Amino acid sequence: MLIKKKNITNYNMLHSKPEVEYSMIATLIMNPDLLKVLPVKEEHFYSVNNRTALSVLKKMQGNGEEINLVSFGSRFYDEGGKISEINTLFNTDDHWSSLFGETYLRQLSDELVKRKIVQKYETFVDAPKEFIEEVKKLEDDFIESKPKNIGELYDSYVEDYNERKEKLKNGAVGVITGFKIIDEKCSFEEGHLVILAAKTSVGKTSLALNICVNASMFGSNCLFFSAEMTTKELMNRTFAQLTGASSTKFKYSNADAELVAVKKEIEACSDKLSFIEAAGMTSEDICRMARKKQDVDLIVVDYIQYLKDSVKNGTNNDRIGNITRNLKAVANELNCTVLALSQVNRNTTGAPELHNLRDSGNIEQDADTVLIIHREDRESTMADLIIAKNRNGQVYFDGEIRFNPKLTKFY
Repeated sequence: MLIKKKNITNYNMLHSKPEVEYSMIATLIMNPDLLKVLPVKEEHFYSVNNRTALSVLKKMQGNGEEINLVSFGSRFYDEGGKISEINTLFNTDDHWSSLFGETYLRQLSDELVKRKIVQKYETFVDAPKEFIEEVKKLEDDFIESKPKNIGELYDSYVEDYNERKEKLKNGAVGVITGFKIIDEKCSFEEGHLVILAAKTSVGKTSLALNICVNASMFGSNCLFFSAEMTTKELMNRTFAQLTGASSTKFKYSNADAELVAVKKEIEACSDKLSFIEAAGMTSEDICRMARKKQDVDLIVVDYIQYLKDSVKNGTNNDRIGNITRNLKAVANELNCTVLALSQVNRNTTGAPELHNLRDSGNIEQDADTVLIIHREDRESTMADLIIAKNRNGQVYFDGEIRFNPKLTKFY
């Protein structure tokens, strides 16, 4: 029995991403030079209105017309486009950077292939062998990377090599964390997903906050997403770390002198460090906000299990897998490090190991580095910092750091 046309339409709608389509059009309007370098086609768009928009942009570019919101809007209206749908793009604070053009196109290409598969099924539903052959012909549409010979790669490698050499003069290849064990043995590099794990109340957030503040002081642009704590709670801890006064003094408004000192302390990093209350957010929400920031070196997510991602008919392990894949993808996309915090299983006794991470299967697979904090008890001021996984180096079990509970600060 042939599948009904109505159902095919529904399936096609499922394989469309309206927000990505709109973002692609907005990016092309604000960066018309991309029309010359990106192979964007009308078929990449499910929306007829967006297909019309692309057609208008290509005509304007072919005629040598200046492309801006006003000129495009006029031509788009003349071609029968729904201008109201396009205008909504520019009623926000979004900045449509050319950096994300390739990312949007890749996402649209994936959805296009899915729609093509559905269409092939409609045509060959009673001929399974022919359907398989037709789907195989679409395989090339999935291949985004083209092979490059070693000669072509040499120049870009030398450039990256010299950049890394220069960074090492400051003490680290990637983001400077201020912790020697990390900077020397498992540096926070571009495209890396780093997991920081510990039992409850051992100090995950404190160490992540220490790293974030240190990195911003060394000039890195940092975003700290907190799905557990409010911004005020984070400020209490941050200001305590910077001034040496107890976080309790800030909490109960008993730190007047220290509060004045804080202003001077944060001058070096005030525009480098941003906090976002992420309660109720999904990993996709976090990725979207990070893309808007554009220039970011370190993203901290506190913490994975608190994010609100959902996977239809999936297990919690599937949900965590979706989160870690999204975070790894945005690290690659933005050429930054993502530091994501994770819980250790409650029934773990002694020093946690890699397999003790809650929903650990996907975390182990997707992470480049896994750090584990262990304190024998909550009163202990000494902690082990274990490098349990290190994709580009050796694991390390003898790292030791000191904890000051009054300042919620590691040294």
